[in-house]
Amino acid sequence: MTATEEAVEIYRRLAADNPAAAEPDLARSLTNWAWVRYEAQQDPSGALRATGEAVEIYRWLVTAVPAQFLSPLRSVLGLQADLLLRLGRMREAEAIRRWLRENPLPPDPHNR
Repeated sequence: MTATEEAVEIYRRLAADNPAAAEPDLARSLTNWAWVRYEAQQDPSGALRATGEAVEIYRWLVTAVPAQFLSPLRSVLGLQADLLLRLGRMREAEAIRRWLRENPLPPDPHNR
């Protein structure tokens, strides 16, 4: 857990100086931070906040490079839905799951 906390703090500092370069790593670190806490069943509210921040970053990144960031966005949204379920927030979790079903990844043109 300490390593994920350190990674988030490092990437936060880097993103403050150069958002374009560090925000993808910050979003990935936030997702990892949340995932570790989800698996350990510790601090689900904090993990939910971390996924919210990662989703916000990924949504911005998807507008610039959808092919690179849509899959990580979908992954963190799935984790967010799982956290919401754990917190008893069924409607919000289902809204995310519905969005994921209605917005599948486009086919990969490299896999033919």
